[in-house]
Amino acid sequence: MTEKDSGFSIWVVDDDALQRELISDELIASGYKVRQFESGKLVLQVLEDCQPDLLLLDVVMPEIDGFTVCQQLRALHGHNQVQVIFISASTDYETQMRGYDVGGDDFLSKPVDLEVLTYKVQVAERLYNTRRSLTDDAGQLRDMAFLAMTNAGELGTVLTAMRQFLNAKNVHELARALVTPAIEYGLEGAVRFRGEGGQNLDLSFEGGPCSPLESSILDKMQTQDRIFSFQSRMVVNIGHTTLFLRNMPTQDADRCGRLRDHLALIVEGADHRLDAILAEEDRDRKAAGISRALVTLGLGIDTFRSVSQEVRRSALVLTQDLSDRLTQELVRLGLTDQQEDRLARLISGYAEEMTSLLSRSAEIEASLSETNEVLVAIHHSTP
Repeated sequence: MTEKDSGFSIWVVDDDALQRELISDELIASGYKVRQFESGKLVLQVLEDCQPDLLLLDVVMPEIDGFTVCQQLRALHGHNQVQVIFISASTDYETQMRGYDVGGDDFLSKPVDLEVLTYKVQVAERLYNTRRSLTDDAGQLRDMAFLAMTNAGELGTVLTAMRQFLNAKNVHELARALVTPAIEYGLEGAVRFRGEGGQNLDLSFEGGPCSPLESSILDKMQTQDRIFSFQSRMVVNIGHTTLFLRNMPTQDADRCGRLRDHLALIVEGADHRLDAILAEEDRDRKAAGISRALVTLGLGIDTFRSVSQEVRRSALVLTQDLSDRLTQELVRLGLTDQQEDRLARLISGYAEEMTSLLSRSAEIEASLSETNEVLVAIHHSTP
């Protein structure tokens, strides 16, 4: 125990009863709590259980002198803050150096001047108050430093999560990256990514899919506010992401508040990455569809080219054959030369027109091939 709880406490140690009473009465009159001891041996026994704020210690005493008492006092653990003012008739250089060596703070000459006594005690009290204030400030600084270190560690988890989100290549990797920081915070729960058409990805903090009960809870939680807390549970709903936590540290309000803010940032980061992944997957699906369409178009053009070439060849053969047969038949019809020439010109004109029409299909084929090549080049140049 300690007597500091009741104010600035002073112990007077002197084998001279009259001197002890004189000093004690003056200090009590000034409002101090005073305790008297008649020997150094007795005060050392009591110091094992409690301590004063100031020790007025006579130097010359039987059995154990004041210097020895001070030296043993300083050797006791936790007694370095006790101030010691030696009372001595001799205050020469050697005496003062001896007092300094054993850990004394000041000297008071005998016979004791009560005004000087009061002044030195007031100085000691101010020093005590200053030290106590500094100790309190140091404690606050330690607390602040510890809090700063804790915050730094927690924020480090946030930054690490953000980097993991950027490295996630699909929704499953992103879900595991979101669960990781919550687990590092010592939390339990589940996460849901909501997809199009009711396609959801649910992941338990244990690493596997959610149980039916967890999925049912997520169904209800995803309709709550952006951040919703009840007892030790908390839900964060941002965009297409729901994070459900069932063991928030509500017994530590400060930490609970910090984790609430950190987790909101983490979920927001995960949701942004989710949007990007879904956009990338949609782009890849469209790109794959375009690739398939281009392949189909290329095959169709090849087929069209092959058929078109065969049609042109067959048409030219048939046209030429028709022209030859008509020419032969004209001889048998007994037409005049003028009539034969006229029919021959008509047949030749239609044949030329047919040939021209067939050549148009080659132009269409070339145009389709060129269009396909342009589309393929555009598709390959798209990131």
